[in-house]
Amino acid sequence: MFAVKISPYFKKLCDTYPVLRKMVEFDKRENDLPDLEFTDPASDHGQNHKISNIAIHRYPDRLLIVTTLQCASHCRFCFRKSMVGSHALAAGGAVSLVDELPELIEYIRNAPGVREVVLSGGDTLTVKPWILAWFLKNIKQIRTLRTIRIHTRVPVYDPDLVYRYKEALPYVDTIVVHVNHPYEITDDFKEAVAFLRKNSIVYNQSVLLKGINDSSDTLSDLSYKLVQSGVTPYYLHYLDLVQGVSHFRTPLKESIQMVQNLRGRLPGYMIPRLVLDIPGGKGKIALEKQMFRFISDTEIMVRSPLDGKEYYYREQL
Repeated sequence: MFAVKISPYFKKLCDTYPVLRKMVEFDKRENDLPDLEFTDPASDHGQNHKISNIAIHRYPDRLLIVTTLQCASHCRFCFRKSMVGSHALAAGGAVSLVDELPELIEYIRNAPGVREVVLSGGDTLTVKPWILAWFLKNIKQIRTLRTIRIHTRVPVYDPDLVYRYKEALPYVDTIVVHVNHPYEITDDFKEAVAFLRKNSIVYNQSVLLKGINDSSDTLSDLSYKLVQSGVTPYYLHYLDLVQGVSHFRTPLKESIQMVQNLRGRLPGYMIPRLVLDIPGGKGKIALEKQMFRFISDTEIMVRSPLDGKEYYYREQL
């Protein structure tokens, strides 16, 4: 079982706003394993894109580095739940940025098409601050690189942690936070974002979750509060086909209509893009007309941004 892990800070938020508790507390429906759900929906473990123990090169211009298997808290809908947490470490899955750095630098220097390094995990802002600063400093010296991006949910789960990274953050160009509900935007979150914005552009990605944020009203409120906090709405992920999370998934047609409804009530820069990660590591697509077509109410054909081919996708609720 994916271990329950809730930071004291977020637990207090859950006590105040019970809707948030659904994201972090175990639900018996997690034991349900529908046929069309996977332990590794993004194919992180696949050898086609994995170029080292911690690096995945799926998109031509970007290299993803899995910096750690730890998080400040565990999201029950996590698409990397098979990799993250104590069970992964116990299986010998410890990540070592120190050991991997020479190989990564050599790879990037010999792959001039790589323009951006993306640090994720787990959560990058749970790595020891001095190790992260040292790692970023060395990566930043690669002349062919243009940007370094970090993905983190720490400002939501434990905002005080971000201040430990004062030495590391000047090397970061873009930070993507992960806020799903307006209740997660607190004064502590806003102060943490202000600290991050001293060096970086800050975007947000959310996951569309049934019973939590699956309404135009909630998504609209979220976008306004994000912008007021200095964060630009970026992606709204249609939930990946992770095993045991179907109780969080929303119907495709309703999800697409929900985002279309935002166009009548939000300015364009506040509207997140609804995206689907095509199973098997085929890349993300925006659920917009040119990227997919319905073949039934619950089935669509999606076009991969990587190879241009169409792939079958069936709703799994």
